[in-house]
Amino acid sequence: MTTAQSSYPVVPGQPRPVDGRRQLFAHPAAGHRPPLNDTTRRLCAAAYLNDDFAYQVIGETTGDDQRSVPLSLGFDVEPVIRHSFRARRMLVVREALLTLVVVVGLVLVPGATLAWLALAAGIRRLRRERRGYRLQARSGWTLIALSVVLYCCSSTASPLLLLAQSEQPAASPYDPYDTGDATGDLSSRVSELYNTSLLMLIFSLPLMLALATVVVALVTRVRSLHTLTQTLAPGTTAPLPGLSSARVEQRVAWLAGAQRGNVSLHSRDPFMGAGQSELQWSMAVLLQGAAVRDGGRHGEERFTRDAFDPRTISAAQLQHLIRASLLRLHDPALPPHQRVPGVRLLDRIVADGERPHGDPLIDPHHHTPLQIASPEAIAAITEQPQGGIRYYLHVLVAVDGRDVHMQDGSVALPAQAQDVVISAFVHVAVEGGKLYIEFIRSVLPPVADRYRLVDRLRPAMGYLVARSLPAVLSDWLNSAAAPARLWRHLRQIAFISYWARVAREDAKLFRLYEHGARVSVRELAAADEGLTFLQDLDANKYLKLVEKTVLSTVLDYLEHSGVDTSEFRMQMMSVQTTTIFNGSATMNGPTAFGSKSFAQQVGQPGTGPSA
Repeated sequence: MTTAQSSYPVVPGQPRPVDGRRQLFAHPAAGHRPPLNDTTRRLCAAAYLNDDFAYQVIGETTGDDQRSVPLSLGFDVEPVIRHSFRARRMLVVREALLTLVVVVGLVLVPGATLAWLALAAGIRRLRRERRGYRLQARSGWTLIALSVVLYCCSSTASPLLLLAQSEQPAASPYDPYDTGDATGDLSSRVSELYNTSLLMLIFSLPLMLALATVVVALVTRVRSLHTLTQTLAPGTTAPLPGLSSARVEQRVAWLAGAQRGNVSLHSRDPFMGAGQSELQWSMAVLLQGAAVRDGGRHGEERFTRDAFDPRTISAAQLQHLIRASLLRLHDPALPPHQRVPGVRLLDRIVADGERPHGDPLIDPHHHTPLQIASPEAIAAITEQPQGGIRYYLHVLVAVDGRDVHMQDGSVALPAQAQDVVISAFVHVAVEGGKLYIEFIRSVLPPVADRYRLVDRLRPAMGYLVARSLPAVLSDWLNSAAAPARLWRHLRQIAFISYWARVAREDAKLFRLYEHGARVSVRELAAADEGLTFLQDLDANKYLKLVEKTVLSTVLDYLEHSGVDTSEFRMQMMSVQTTTIFNGSATMNGPTAFGSKSFAQQVGQPGTGPSA
């Protein structure tokens, strides 16, 4: 579906004039869909390899049309949503077949089926216990013991056994004059054969149902892997899966443009989508004139300050200078091996997601967030920040990797992408005659290794089957929860449009509505183990380069403006030496080095020099 077909008022490019005035906020255009990069392919693969991932992506992105969307750094969210819907259709078929097997087992061999369910639940309890969940292992072993008892009693609790017993012919009284009847003997043999077949079925049916469960799980897994090799292989140009709902098509068309906006409405994390954010440092500097020495009447030395007007300091102008300095990190004039790879600068307006009726950030007709701000709006917010909305310069360092060349120009080592996104958010404000600077760092780990399977698969069917066999036992145990998973998916399918309609009515009815984003698709698939040691060192290196650039630019700007920079220099030194690493030890208190150095913490009795 094209953007023009969407009912959302998507405005291409920058906000256009309305009634002679430029519109400050608007819907961004979807633009041209880029080819699937490695990160996007891995996120799409996560929908087929992780059942919960597809469920969460569908619910969070299409369950409420009034919610914002987090940052999409280094990937495209539209293919991920479309493949999540396709993966859910495959999951529904699998769960329906597995549920049918469970129902047949409960009807024909309830004892053996209940034993299998208890065994699967017990083993899953023990696995959760090993993973750190606070569950008593006793409950898992109890369920396993119960499964043994149920299986031993299964032969006496089968309806088939009762049917076999009801078919036994009644014993007739002894007749000494009866010479035998061939028809009666044949009927007796047929009855015995029937009863024997029923008994064999009673004992073989649990095995047959277990085999059917394994076959369904194995075929589904092989089909999922085959899908990855056909539609998500590196360099593939396969079309994206379609969507059956017109409402979802419209929502996805809006998301395709909104993910590239510069306004982020949040519920709890203003930098969602950039990884775990933390305040690196902040400082407030008094804006006053530089001190000037004055000899005085009697030769005593005095200091006076030049007249200075703090109104000459502009937060927007300082942000512009910081932007220009950061762009020089990737200056084409530098040799290729000295450029910081993947430097991008983005405007980022972060605002609280709970917005009232008539708020400029909300579309008055469709009650959807407006996620593109005009340059005029960005400049105004930069100079006049509020508690619930402020401007950040988003410094993005995507470590794309670069070739290592020899002196003769030949390539010694090819580029190696790290799939790590390093972000720094810089906020500047001038209030109360003081300059406030805020530096927030954030590192987005790579996609989890289990989803990188899409890069290693071969399309040969025999290979895919062999690759799926090691997970057969786990799939067989997990199939016990198929009815619950089927109910969850069917409930989402049946009610998601209803939930979206209720959200739309709530946004119209209530004076305040929460439009903020809650979940980042990219962070759902991030590696649990975080960064490797070298990746962590790289992140610290590039963040230090960005930090040094920001501090140097601010210092030059203040000096050029005639501001006394002594206080800023002291805070700048404190920022750069707050934490000193000495091997495995971290020293945060007073520390001095050298033969005549001295360190003392004010307010602590008994402090003395330390060498």
